Parts: sequence; C-alpha cells; structure tokens
Amino acid sequence: MVGPALKKYAKSHGLAVNGGFAYGALYGYRIALDDGQNIKRLFLVSRFTDDERKAAFEALLGSGDVVTHFRIQAREYRDNQLILVFTDKAGTMTLIGEFLDWLLPQLPQYGAAADVCTHCGGMTAGSGTWVVIDGLPYYMHESCLNSKTQIIRSNEETVRENLTGSYLTGFIGALLGGLLGSLIWAGVMYVGFIAGIVGFLIGFFANKGYALFKGKEGKGKLAILIVVILLCVIIGTLLGEYVSCLKEIPGLPFKTFVSLIKEYSEVRAAVLKDFLLGLLFAALSVIGLLARTKRETSGANIKVLK
Repeated sequence: MVGPALKKYAKSHGLAVNGGFAYGALYGYRIALDDGQNIKRLFLVSRFTDDERKAAFEALLGSGDVVTHFRIQAREYRDNQLILVFTDKAGTMTLIGEFLDWLLPQLPQYGAAADVCTHCGGMTAGSGTWVVIDGLPYYMHESCLNSKTQIIRSNEETVRENLTGSYLTGFIGALLGGLLGSLIWAGVMYVGFIAGIVGFLIGFFANKGYALFKGKEGKGKLAILIVVILLCVIIGTLLGEYVSCLKEIPGLPFKTFVSLIKEYSEVRAAVLKDFLLGLLFAALSVIGLLARTKRETSGANIKVLK
C-alpha cells in the first residue's frame, strides 16, 4: 500500500507508484517502499562485495542512535537486498527521506554494489525489471525473472502432483464435523441462548473433520468447506428454530414448522436473521484458513511492475 505521505515523496523523487509500492532509483541504487499497518518498509537492492565492510555496515545500521532516531523496528538482508521496517508515526516518512539521503551516499565505501539483480547478483546496467512476488518486490534481469517464474511454477506443479488424501473422505469428514456443530447450535438455542456465535463451531468442526478424514489439500478443499459450512448453517438454523418452537408447542411436527416459515413473514425474518448471524460467525472462524487455502492452491502471485 502507498499512503499519501509516501506518494508525495515518490512524486518529488521521481519514483513510480504501482502494485502497492513506490519504486525506482536514488543515488544509483534501486529502492522500493510501501506502507503497512503502523509500519513502513524499505527494500534496498544491493550486493556487498566485501564481508569485512559488510560487517562494518551492519554495525552502523545497528547502532543505538541510528535505530532510535530513524525508528528502525527490524532489518534483514536477503536476496541481495536490505529490508528495513520503520515504526510509522507522524513524521516517519520525513525521517525515511533523511535516512536515505544520509545512507545511500555512504554505501560505496562499504562495498555495496548498485544496480544489481536480486536473483543472480549481477549488474543490470539499468535494464532490470521490478516484479512483486507474493507481496514482496524484487529487481532483476528479465532472463532471471523468466527463470525464477519457471522454477516457481515447476515447484507448484510438483507439489500438486504429490498431494495425498481424498476429496471424498474430506467431504465426509467436513460434513460430519459441520453437523456436530449444527447439533450443538440447536442445543444452545433450546436452552434459550443466542446461538449465532456457535456458528464458530460449525466452521471449526468442519475444518477439523476434513483433516481427520485425511481430506486432500488442494483447490477442492476450499469449495468443500464453503458448501459444507453453508449447508450446516442452514441445518443448524432450522434445527435451532424448530427445537425452540417445541418448547412453546410440544409435539409440533417438523412439517408444520416448515409451513409456519412459509406462511408467516415474522417467522421467516427470525430464521433468516439467525441464519445470517450463524453464517457470519462460521465464516469468521475459517476465513483465515480459506484465504490461506486459496493462496496455497492458487500458486505464487507474480506481478511485473511497469
């Protein structure tokens, strides 16, 4: 994400803005910046040619005065780039600008090569390409980008080919787990409590059931969990409303209960309200899992920045 302060800095320093990053060249070095939740990140592309001078550079960055003054929260060097995380408060973007003006001119004396490829470490002579891979920016030769993309896709295909388990057994396990959550839902409603929050259990038990029955960790898992959760929330809602009615009208046939839903708008409204509430809580219980499953089964997200 690129916030207003970063966008203003990018415009004043000739940096491009795309794909959630501000990126370009400063003092001959390739950099990328973005905003996060209460943080800002700096990605500085460089390759150190001398271990002794690299150690001196790390000591400089790690000194207490530098860390405190520039609000450096964390730092890491990998893939031929230095990654710095800054605590984001009022004035942080100004401090980052000062930090870059202070640091970048010093880099040559520490043996930090400029304009290099994050993949192979070789010089790009200004012909590199910015790319974002799974939310992280890289600057590399076009040939290196093609090579890295092929490696990523090949590894993904190998993972898919080696997936074990069964969608059928996973569906059965998820359904049994979801139905258990539906029964608990109905029981909670019977004793007079609001049951929507118990929708958490439907999502939780559906996921656990899928795992216990050795469901396949592929794209189908996402669809199975969504279908099972939706179905079990419907079942839980109807069971809950039905057992609640039984307290008021003992012996009420289920068929008559269904007729009441069809005939009376207030009954339909109550059922719909419980259904939507339960669906919300069930979704919240597994939304992280569903997002992760989608991400893992969809493969790496590779976006070339223009």
